[in-house]
Amino acid sequence: MCHSVTIRIVTQDDIAAVQQVASESWCATYAGAIPDVDIEQFLATAYSDRSLATAISRLRDGFVVAERDEVVIGYAMAGLNRDGEPELYAIYVVPTQHGTGAGQMLWNAARDALCGQGQTRMCCWVLASNVRARRFYERQGAIMTEEREFAVGATMIPEARYCVMLNE
Repeated sequence: MCHSVTIRIVTQDDIAAVQQVASESWCATYAGAIPDVDIEQFLATAYSDRSLATAISRLRDGFVVAERDEVVIGYAMAGLNRDGEPELYAIYVVPTQHGTGAGQMLWNAARDALCGQGQTRMCCWVLASNVRARRFYERQGAIMTEEREFAVGATMIPEARYCVMLNE
């Protein structure tokens, strides 16, 4: 039995699995930082069947999943944001799979997708209090460039923006 992690482009058949990973990851990562009701509201909107189907169509090879033993354990979404700038929208791995290399593989796939579009940098927003994610981005060579407040439901959350050059 092979227990290695594989990365592949997401399909419509993966929507429920991505929703499950998002729910597990958000609840574990943001519990105490964001009220449960706001997490639930965000997930219901941002990860609705319709929202994910749109993301699959729009992001193409920038929306990938990580699998172990044919079970989706993580995902990443990368593409051009509404300002036309390359962005890593999301990268999550279920907590039980942290430390397996899945996050690194997802990061690499997102980077490769943007490079394939001719992009030379990638930026992402992360909850300012998410030390684990911030350290991960810093290990990838990303540098914090700005901070802002982001609304999750009725709660304003401090976020930090990280950017990395892709051709280095």
